[in-house]
Amino acid sequence: MGPPMGGQPQGGGFGGMMQAGMGGGGAGVQRRNPTMALMPLFAIIGGAVLSNVFAFILPSIAYLLYLVGLIAYVVLSGMLLNKMAEELKGVTGDQEIAGWMMWLPGISAIMCMIKVHPLMERARQMRGIQAPAKPNWMYLILPWFAFASDLNDLA
Repeated sequence: MGPPMGGQPQGGGFGGMMQAGMGGGGAGVQRRNPTMALMPLFAIIGGAVLSNVFAFILPSIAYLLYLVGLIAYVVLSGMLLNKMAEELKGVTGDQEIAGWMMWLPGISAIMCMIKVHPLMERARQMRGIQAPAKPNWMYLILPWFAFASDLNDLA
């Protein structure tokens, strides 16, 4: 196969950022860069910083920038956690985790701590990985990072 059509090299533009954070993998699990999985956190912090800067310059735009950051956080977090939950369900064959739960910011962190962490421990045992999963408090505070780094061990 040759280079992609359209003259854009593979990995260019937004697709390159997604490929860098979510590279290939095996057995239904993609390898991810755990720091790229922190993109939802960067989105909400960036929105808050920009809204505070613009609060002094143009107060009417400040709220809009914070809202954009909040929406970006919800969308990125939901997409990322839902995709990782589907991969984990594929490894374990357990359909216990509902995909819609990963789209609700507060509930998704609690679900990651209560349901995803034990399922990840079981997936690691099924694959014969001796090292324990990240602690469950990490699934509550930074669910994207903990989930992505534990899934990398399964890939």
